[in-house]
Amino acid sequence: MALSTSTVGWSKHTTLEIKPSGRFHQAVWSEEPTVFAAAVDHERDRPATRPPWSWPPLSAHWNFPDREDTRGFVNVFTFTNAESVELYQNGDLLGEQRSDEYEARPMEWYVPYESGTLRAVAKNGGEVVDDHELTTAGEPVRVELEADREVIAADGRDLVYVRATVTDEDGVRVPRADHEIRISVSGSGELAGIDNGDLESDESWVGETRSAYRGSCLVVVRADRVPGSLVIEARSEKIDGDSVTVAVENPG
Repeated sequence: MALSTSTVGWSKHTTLEIKPSGRFHQAVWSEEPTVFAAAVDHERDRPATRPPWSWPPLSAHWNFPDREDTRGFVNVFTFTNAESVELYQNGDLLGEQRSDEYEARPMEWYVPYESGTLRAVAKNGGEVVDDHELTTAGEPVRVELEADREVIAADGRDLVYVRATVTDEDGVRVPRADHEIRISVSGSGELAGIDNGDLESDESWVGETRSAYRGSCLVVVRADRVPGSLVIEARSEKIDGDSVTVAVENPG
Protein backbone atom coordinates (compact mmCIF):
# COMPACT_ATOMS: atom_id res chain seq x y z
CA MET A 1 0.00 0.00 0.00
CA ALA A 2 1.44 3.34 -1.02
CA LEU A 3 1.90 6.18 1.43
CA SER A 4 -0.54 9.04 0.90
CA THR A 5 1.06 12.39 0.17
CA SER A 6 -1.95 14.18 -1.33
CA THR A 7 -2.88 16.44 1.56
CA VAL A 8 -2.30 19.89 2.97
CA GLY A 9 1.48 20.34 2.91
CA TRP A 10 1.89 22.44 6.04
CA SER A 11 -0.07 19.88 8.06
CA LYS A 12 2.38 17.02 7.59
CA HIS A 13 5.40 15.91 9.58
CA THR A 14 8.66 15.71 7.66
CA THR A 15 8.02 11.94 7.72
CA LEU A 16 5.01 12.44 5.39
CA GLU A 17 2.66 11.44 8.20
CA ILE A 18 -0.46 13.60 8.18
CA LYS A 19 -0.94 15.45 11.45
CA PRO A 20 -4.37 15.47 13.13
CA SER A 21 -4.60 19.16 12.23
CA GLY A 22 -4.12 18.11 8.62
CA ARG A 23 -7.07 15.75 8.97
CA PHE A 24 -9.14 18.75 10.01
CA HIS A 25 -8.21 20.47 6.75
CA GLN A 26 -9.11 17.31 4.84
CA ALA A 27 -12.52 17.23 6.46
CA VAL A 28 -13.11 20.88 5.60
CA TRP A 29 -12.02 20.70 1.96
CA SER A 30 -12.66 17.11 0.90
CA GLU A 31 -15.72 16.25 -1.17
CA GLU A 32 -15.56 12.65 0.02
CA PRO A 33 -17.23 11.87 3.37
CA THR A 34 -14.52 11.56 5.99
CA VAL A 35 -14.02 11.24 9.73
CA PHE A 36 -10.86 11.14 11.86
CA ALA A 37 -10.37 10.82 15.62
CA ALA A 38 -7.43 12.12 17.67
CA ALA A 39 -6.73 12.18 21.40
CA VAL A 40 -5.14 14.94 23.47
CA ASP A 41 -1.83 13.53 24.73
CA HIS A 42 -0.32 15.79 27.40
CA GLU A 43 2.77 13.57 27.61
CA ARG A 44 3.65 14.35 24.00
CA ASP A 45 6.64 16.66 23.73
CA ARG A 46 5.97 19.97 21.99
CA PRO A 47 8.28 22.64 20.53
CA ALA A 48 9.42 25.21 23.05
CA THR A 49 8.33 27.99 20.70
CA ARG A 50 4.99 27.90 18.90
CA PRO A 51 2.32 30.40 17.87
CA PRO A 52 0.21 32.03 20.62
CA TRP A 53 -2.73 30.03 19.29
CA SER A 54 -2.04 26.45 18.36
CA TRP A 55 -3.72 23.08 18.36
CA PRO A 56 -3.70 21.06 21.58
CA PRO A 57 -1.19 18.17 21.62
CA LEU A 58 -3.28 15.83 19.46
CA SER A 59 -2.06 12.32 18.64
CA ALA A 60 -3.58 9.52 16.60
CA HIS A 61 -3.23 6.74 19.17
CA TRP A 62 -5.13 5.19 22.07
CA ASN A 63 -2.36 4.42 24.58
CA PHE A 64 -2.93 6.03 27.97
CA PRO A 65 -1.85 3.40 30.53
CA ASP A 66 -1.84 5.95 33.37
CA ARG A 67 -5.64 6.24 32.98
CA GLU A 68 -6.33 2.49 32.83
CA ASP A 69 -6.92 1.88 36.54
CA THR A 70 -8.42 5.25 37.41
CA ARG A 71 -10.80 5.42 34.43
CA GLY A 72 -9.44 8.90 33.87
CA PHE A 73 -10.97 10.86 31.03
CA VAL A 74 -9.22 11.49 27.72
CA ASN A 75 -10.12 14.54 25.66
CA VAL A 76 -10.90 13.42 22.09
CA PHE A 77 -11.55 15.44 18.93
CA THR A 78 -13.26 14.17 15.79
CA PHE A 79 -12.96 15.89 12.41
CA THR A 80 -15.69 15.23 9.86
CA ASN A 81 -17.65 16.68 6.96
CA ALA A 82 -20.56 14.32 7.59
CA GLU A 83 -23.82 15.21 9.33
CA SER A 84 -23.13 13.30 12.53
CA VAL A 85 -20.58 11.14 14.34
CA GLU A 86 -21.15 8.22 16.71
CA LEU A 87 -18.29 7.32 19.07
CA TYR A 88 -17.78 3.75 20.29
CA GLN A 89 -15.33 2.32 22.82
CA ASN A 90 -14.79 -1.42 22.59
CA GLY A 91 -18.12 -1.74 20.80
CA ASP A 92 -20.15 0.31 23.31
CA LEU A 93 -21.81 3.48 22.04
CA LEU A 94 -20.61 6.49 24.01
CA GLY A 95 -22.75 9.06 22.25
CA GLU A 96 -23.62 10.85 19.04
CA GLN A 97 -22.99 14.47 18.04
CA ARG A 98 -24.09 16.53 15.05
CA SER A 99 -21.84 18.74 12.94
CA ASP A 100 -24.35 21.62 12.80
CA GLU A 101 -23.97 22.01 16.58
CA TYR A 102 -20.26 22.80 16.13
CA GLU A 103 -20.35 24.91 12.93
CA ALA A 104 -16.70 25.13 11.76
CA ARG A 105 -15.23 23.63 14.93
CA PRO A 106 -14.20 19.99 15.45
CA MET A 107 -16.37 17.87 17.71
CA GLU A 108 -15.07 17.45 21.24
CA TRP A 109 -15.58 14.44 23.54
CA TYR A 110 -14.50 13.38 27.04
CA VAL A 111 -13.99 9.64 27.12
CA PRO A 112 -13.49 7.47 30.25
CA TYR A 113 -10.43 5.57 29.09
CA GLU A 114 -10.32 1.84 28.49
CA SER A 115 -7.61 0.15 26.47
CA GLY A 116 -8.83 -1.42 23.26
CA THR A 117 -10.46 0.37 20.35
CA LEU A 118 -12.02 3.81 19.99
CA ARG A 119 -14.12 4.02 16.80
CA ALA A 120 -15.67 7.10 15.23
CA VAL A 121 -18.50 6.44 12.76
CA ALA A 122 -19.65 9.21 10.40
CA LYS A 123 -23.22 9.21 9.08
CA ASN A 124 -25.25 11.09 6.49
CA GLY A 125 -28.99 10.64 6.60
CA GLY A 126 -28.55 7.82 9.09
CA GLU A 127 -26.25 5.86 6.75
CA VAL A 128 -22.61 5.10 7.59
CA VAL A 129 -20.28 6.94 5.17
CA ASP A 130 -16.89 6.58 6.87
CA ASP A 131 -15.22 5.40 10.07
CA HIS A 132 -11.87 5.67 11.83
CA GLU A 133 -10.34 3.64 14.66
CA LEU A 134 -7.67 4.26 17.27
CA THR A 135 -6.33 1.00 18.71
CA THR A 136 -4.22 0.49 21.82
CA ALA A 137 -0.76 -0.83 20.93
CA GLY A 138 0.94 -3.62 22.83
CA GLU A 139 4.64 -4.18 23.35
CA PRO A 140 6.97 -3.44 20.41
CA VAL A 141 7.94 -6.59 18.51
CA ARG A 142 9.15 -5.48 15.05
CA VAL A 143 10.08 -2.73 12.64
CA GLU A 144 7.82 -2.64 9.59
CA LEU A 145 8.79 -0.99 6.30
CA GLU A 146 6.36 0.58 3.82
CA ALA A 147 7.51 2.13 0.53
CA ASP A 148 5.56 4.87 -1.21
CA ARG A 149 6.19 3.28 -4.64
CA GLU A 150 7.05 -0.13 -6.06
CA VAL A 151 8.98 1.20 -9.08
CA ILE A 152 11.34 4.18 -9.50
CA ALA A 153 13.34 5.48 -12.46
CA ALA A 154 16.97 4.54 -13.08
CA ASP A 155 18.05 8.15 -13.63
CA GLY A 156 20.31 8.73 -10.64
CA ARG A 157 17.81 11.21 -9.15
CA ASP A 158 14.50 9.47 -8.51
CA LEU A 159 13.63 8.85 -4.85
CA VAL A 160 11.60 6.31 -2.95
CA TYR A 161 10.35 7.15 0.55
CA VAL A 162 10.11 4.26 3.01
CA ARG A 163 8.47 4.62 6.40
CA ALA A 164 9.94 2.51 9.19
CA THR A 165 7.42 1.92 11.96
CA VAL A 166 7.81 0.15 15.32
CA THR A 167 4.72 -2.04 15.75
CA ASP A 168 3.22 -4.57 18.12
CA GLU A 169 2.36 -8.15 17.14
CA ASP A 170 -0.84 -6.94 15.43
CA GLY A 171 0.90 -4.30 13.32
CA VAL A 172 -0.28 -1.36 15.45
CA ARG A 173 2.22 1.49 15.71
CA VAL A 174 3.69 1.83 19.20
CA PRO A 175 3.27 5.60 19.71
CA ARG A 176 6.04 6.21 22.25
CA ALA A 177 8.63 3.85 20.75
CA ASP A 178 12.05 5.50 20.32
CA HIS A 179 14.13 2.52 19.19
CA GLU A 180 17.29 3.21 17.22
CA ILE A 181 16.72 1.86 13.72
CA ARG A 182 19.64 0.88 11.46
CA ILE A 183 19.06 1.04 7.71
CA SER A 184 21.00 -0.70 4.94
CA VAL A 185 20.47 -0.39 1.18
CA SER A 186 21.76 -2.79 -1.47
CA GLY A 187 21.31 -3.11 -5.22
CA SER A 188 20.48 -0.31 -7.67
CA GLY A 189 20.29 2.59 -5.23
CA GLU A 190 21.80 4.29 -2.21
CA LEU A 191 20.66 5.73 1.08
CA ALA A 192 20.04 9.48 0.72
CA GLY A 193 18.91 10.27 4.27
CA ILE A 194 16.75 9.47 7.27
CA ASP A 195 14.43 11.78 9.22
CA ASN A 196 12.04 11.25 12.09
CA GLY A 197 10.04 14.49 12.35
CA ASP A 198 11.59 15.49 15.68
CA LEU A 199 12.53 19.16 15.23
CA GLU A 200 14.73 19.07 18.33
CA SER A 201 16.74 16.00 17.30
CA ASP A 202 20.47 16.45 16.71
CA GLU A 203 20.88 13.11 14.92
CA SER A 204 22.41 13.22 11.45
CA TRP A 205 20.13 13.08 8.43
CA VAL A 206 22.76 11.30 6.38
CA GLY A 207 23.79 8.48 8.70
CA GLU A 208 22.65 4.87 8.69
CA THR A 209 20.78 5.06 11.99
CA ARG A 210 17.96 7.15 13.36
CA SER A 211 15.80 6.94 16.46
CA ALA A 212 12.11 6.40 15.96
CA TYR A 213 10.00 9.41 16.93
CA ARG A 214 6.44 8.68 18.00
CA GLY A 215 7.07 5.19 16.68
CA SER A 216 8.42 5.90 13.20
CA CYS A 217 11.02 7.47 10.93
CA LEU A 218 11.33 8.05 7.19
CA VAL A 219 14.04 6.60 4.96
CA VAL A 220 14.89 8.28 1.63
CA VAL A 221 16.62 6.15 -1.03
CA ARG A 222 18.01 7.44 -4.36
CA ALA A 223 18.05 5.32 -7.52
CA ASP A 224 21.20 4.46 -9.48
CA ARG A 225 21.44 4.92 -13.24
CA VAL A 226 21.59 1.15 -13.72
CA PRO A 227 18.26 -0.74 -13.87
CA GLY A 228 17.68 -3.55 -11.41
CA SER A 229 16.24 -3.64 -7.94
CA LEU A 230 17.14 -2.21 -4.58
CA VAL A 231 16.58 -3.76 -1.18
CA ILE A 232 16.02 -1.64 1.93
CA GLU A 233 16.50 -3.40 5.27
CA ALA A 234 15.74 -2.17 8.79
CA ARG A 235 17.13 -3.63 12.01
CA SER A 236 16.79 -2.71 15.68
CA GLU A 237 17.91 -4.34 18.91
CA LYS A 238 15.49 -6.67 20.71
CA ILE A 239 12.80 -6.48 18.02
CA ASP A 240 12.46 -8.07 14.59
CA GLY A 241 13.55 -6.29 11.43
CA ASP A 242 12.00 -6.03 7.98
CA SER A 243 12.95 -5.48 4.34
CA VAL A 244 11.28 -4.15 1.20
CA THR A 245 12.29 -4.42 -2.47
CA VAL A 246 11.77 -1.68 -5.05
CA ALA A 247 12.25 -2.08 -8.81
CA VAL A 248 14.55 0.39 -10.59
CA GLU A 249 13.66 0.67 -14.28
CA ASN A 250 14.77 2.71 -17.26
CA PRO A 251 12.72 5.93 -17.42
CA GLY A 252 10.15 6.49 -20.05
